Amino acid sequence: MLRKTSKNKSVLIGAIPVYAFSYLHGIYLGHISSSHILAFDMLFYVVFPLLSFFILSNRFRFSLKDVGISFDQSPRKIVEDSILCTIIILVSCWLLWNLTWAFLWRFDWTLNTQVFTYHQIIPTQPTLGILVVIYLSLTAGIVEEVYFRGLIRFFWIEWFGKSRSDWSYIITSSMLFALAHWWSGPSKIVAMFFLGMIAARLFIWTKNLLPLIVAHIIVDLVLL
Repeated sequence: MLRKTSKNKSVLIGAIPVYAFSYLHGIYLGHISSSHILAFDMLFYVVFPLLSFFILSNRFRFSLKDVGISFDQSPRKIVEDSILCTIIILVSCWLLWNLTWAFLWRFDWTLNTQVFTYHQIIPTQPTLGILVVIYLSLTAGIVEEVYFRGLIRFFWIEWFGKSRSDWSYIITSSMLFALAHWWSGPSKIVAMFFLGMIAARLFIWTKNLLPLIVAHIIVDLVLL
């Protein structure tokens, strides 16, 4: 029991830098150079997650299964679920962004300001630009799904048990996911909340985070 408590605390401590970065990086986006943005992104979305996972896996046998990533399912099921999730999320993105903008554009504080978009840091040189797009899609797809879907599910079960309603987890994880996009304006925040609910529901339905990661990466590749 003591070891389990230490594991949970260590996982939380290891996750704090990534969560902090996710909520605070909107402060400097658009105010520093593209190279610095990518450097910070690499530090908090690559180095910290890999380092913390390495330490946790060696000390507490923390594994990918703890965050919902499973390779036990058949390759066919994983591929089919990935295709289905990609279609659902891609269509949901288009619908939600258009609907939320239609209803909330009057309240959008970004209307009269130059809002940062990740398109701004993509190099114009074709080869380098493609590499940056792939990098941003991979890191966002993997890190956001692991930390805002899988890891929150891990903490939820550890703290409240499996008896707690799935909807409590879905709403909580979706709120945290949406608030991480606070800098993009109210319409995007609301859209991300509902998109988070759809993704969390798909995670529970597929019993595997891998299709959501694949879908997230593909959708980001399309949108970027």
